[in-house]
Amino acid sequence: MIDHLVFATSDLGRAVDDVAARCGVRPTIGGNHVGWGTRNALLSLGPSVYFEVIGPDEDALPTVGRGRPFGIDEQHPDRLAAWAWRVDDVDRARARLLEAGHDPGPVMAMDRERPDGSRIGWRLTVPPMDGVAVVPFLIQWEPGVHPAEASPAGCRLESLRVEHPRPSDVAAAFPALDIDVPVERGITPRLLATLATPNGDQEFC
Repeated sequence: MIDHLVFATSDLGRAVDDVAARCGVRPTIGGNHVGWGTRNALLSLGPSVYFEVIGPDEDALPTVGRGRPFGIDEQHPDRLAAWAWRVDDVDRARARLLEAGHDPGPVMAMDRERPDGSRIGWRLTVPPMDGVAVVPFLIQWEPGVHPAEASPAGCRLESLRVEHPRPSDVAAAFPALDIDVPVERGITPRLLATLATPNGDQEFC
C-alpha cells in the first residue's frame, strides 16, 4: 500500500508554514535522519499513510552519498519528489521488481529519534535521489507506532497519479507489487497528489 508521500524543500520551516496554510493542519516535527543531513515534519493522511515534508538539518552535514537526498541542496522549488510503497518483506519485494526489469536500488537500514526520545526504525530501498522518483521506493517498518498514527490528523489522501514522458516504462514495474496508481503521459516526470483537507481539496505536485 502507499505508505507516504515525500515533499522536498530547501527550507523546512517555510514549507511547513505553507503546508499548514493550505491544509489547515500543521505538520509536526518528526525528527532527524542521521547521516543524511535532513529532518522532517509529518502530517497524517489517514490511519496508514502520511505526508512527509523533508528539508535540510542545518546542524548536520550529510555523510551518506554525495549530498542531501531529493535535490534538497540544489534549491529546487518545493515539490513532491518521491513516494513510498509499504511491504512486509523489502528483500522479497525488491527481488520481484528486479525480475520485472526495474532496479529499485540497494536496501538500507535507517532510524531516527522522535521528539519524545523514542526510536523508530525501518529498511528501505535507496534509488537515485535526483529529480522526481515516479516509481516508489520500498519501505518495511520495524514493529512500533507507524508515523501516520503519531502525526496530526484531519487530512486524507484522495488520489495519487504519476506523469512521465514514457508512461509504459513506468507502469511496467507496477504489476510486480500490485501497485494500482495510474500513470499518464506528461512532459516531465511528475507526481500529483490530491489531499482532502479542512480547507478543501489541495493538489501537491
